[in-house]
Amino acid sequence: MPEFSPKSIDELLRRAESEQALRLEWGDSDNEDLRLKVLAQDIENTAFLKKLIEKNGWPKITEVGEEAALAAWFIAQHSPDKAFRKHCLELMQEMPQEVGPQNLARTIDRVRIDEGQKQYFGTHFMKSEDGNWIPMPIEDAEHVEERRVEYGLPTIQEKMKEYNKL
Repeated sequence: MPEFSPKSIDELLRRAESEQALRLEWGDSDNEDLRLKVLAQDIENTAFLKKLIEKNGWPKITEVGEEAALAAWFIAQHSPDKAFRKHCLELMQEMPQEVGPQNLARTIDRVRIDEGQKQYFGTHFMKSEDGNWIPMPIEDAEHVEERRVEYGLPTIQEKMKEYNKL
């Protein structure tokens, strides 16, 4: 079984740190230049992660450490390639303990949204007409809090308070 080199782990960490910094700078602004920079970086990061997965498989926590596994997840989550994100989800679902339940729930929701379905865990939010953050539509909303607890997620109300403080 191929091993992840220290260089590839460092590159995962560098790429995720860079994309997170750029996303933080972009924030909620309408800055088109920053949006295009984020997109360009997401495209580059996707190409890197595709090659890495093809060579070594999904970066497991037990193989690359929690930070690098999280970095891989960030890159997959923000990939503009929806088919690739779905492929990553399939890999993650084969080994949920190697991804972390919260990140798995977020990716399940992201892929469902990509496919025009309602999210299942309520992890993705949007601005309402009054400017407050609310969850995007949720399938079986009456049981969402039970699913969130099972995956170690805070309640929807806690997340709404957090988002609306920003």
